Amino acid sequence: MQNRKVLISLIIPCKNSELNIKKTLSSLETQNSTFEVIFVYTESSDKTLSILRNFQNKFIKKKIIKKNCGISEALNIGVKFSEGKFIMWIGSDDIIT
Repeated sequence: MQNRKVLISLIIPCKNSELNIKKTLSSLETQNSTFEVIFVYTESSDKTLSILRNFQNKFIKKKIIKKNCGISEALNIGVKFSEGKFIMWIGSDDIIT
């Protein structure tokens, strides 16, 4: 990622998201601004972590935080590690248009 100040931090809690996370990641790639995505990964029984690790985009700063927790704690953790001026969250099966 280029050295630009992060304007938006997007928090995505992830657990057993293999079936939908690729659509979510594809929708992020269509955005034309620099932002960070904070994946708060809870132990899964599928390939979610592998998919997150392989996701690369030069305009998106990626963080993967591994923590076994519920959604509320995952969001709080995401906020703690965010660097953006604005913070938002989506589900791992949501699409950004």
